[in-house]
Amino acid sequence: MRRVAFDLDETLGVPLIEGDTIAGFCLRPGCAELLARLSGRFELVIWTVSSRRYLDKVLAFGLGEWFERTYSWDEQLAPWKDVRRIGADWLIDDSRWCFGVRRLDAALVSLHRSRQGRCHEPR
Repeated sequence: MRRVAFDLDETLGVPLIEGDTIAGFCLRPGCAELLARLSGRFELVIWTVSSRRYLDKVLAFGLGEWFERTYSWDEQLAPWKDVRRIGADWLIDDSRWCFGVRRLDAALVSLHRSRQGRCHEPR
């Protein structure tokens, strides 16, 4: 099965912060629908330059239901994201400094936006 790697912050959404605590995660509009459409056809993974501790907190707000594997900066320390390092076929990342063997532009996410976002809040 082909693998699609997603960047976390800004590409998938943003954390909801209350004081100095992560209180939830708000997906970009249309992101949940896009992930649902892709999940049956591709293996979805997260690849972030954030720490494992931060990634695990965000995954606990429901985002983890979509992803079979996750990679944090702690496991994949590199100056830039090369999809060959994690065996991904594509990388969806909103950063213009993203490089890889093959890259799907973050515009793919924009194509599937809906009018309302979906926030993952504590359960």
